[in-house]
Parts: sequence; C-alpha cells; structure tokens
Amino acid sequence: MLVHSRLDSRHLAANLLGDPSERDVFVYLPHDYDTSERRYPTAYLLHALGDSAATMVTPDTSGQRWVAPIEDVLDATFGRLSVPPMIVVIPDGWSSYGCGQWVDSPLTGSYE
Repeated sequence: MLVHSRLDSRHLAANLLGDPSERDVFVYLPHDYDTSERRYPTAYLLHALGDSAATMVTPDTSGQRWVAPIEDVLDATFGRLSVPPMIVVIPDGWSSYGCGQWVDSPLTGSYE
C-alpha cells in the first residue's frame, strides 16, 4: 500500500530559490501493516538528480520500457524475492536546480 501525504516544512520555507516548502511524501507500507502489531524497519528512498518523489512513484514510461512504478518494484521485492517487509519513506527533494542533493544549503533549504 502506498500512502501519499503533503508536508509543510519550516526547514524549507523562505529558501533563496523560492521553491515551495510544502512537499510530497510517499510511504510504502507492508501489506499486513493495518492488521499486524509487528514493528517494521524503515528505509528512506531518496530520488536522484532531476527526479522528484512523484516521478519516482509514477514515472513517465513513454519510450522507456525498463521504468516501472515504485510500488510494483517494492511489491516484487517484498513478495516474490522474499525480502523481509519494511516501511519505505520516499520524501521529495526536488528544487529549481533539479534536486536538493539531500544536504543543508542556505540556497535550497535544510533538506538534511
């Protein structure tokens, strides 16, 4: 199950690029998350330069046969490949320069 939320971060507010402080956050939850009392490890999946959380979750597949929605990849990983289930958090680090590079910057904001 993939849950989509929006988070308004004071750490990204008033950055010098004028990029929005409200960002997408996607959370992939194991299939039995709602019915289980089990505790799951959490991994953070950070997108690459030029992407955003939204493009990682639902990529443009035109002309690129190898690109799949992240939910399909994670379902296969935790299902058929028998990797133990976990929570996967996909935050948005996009900036006007293409990506926040996941570090703090006076220009883009405090991504870290």
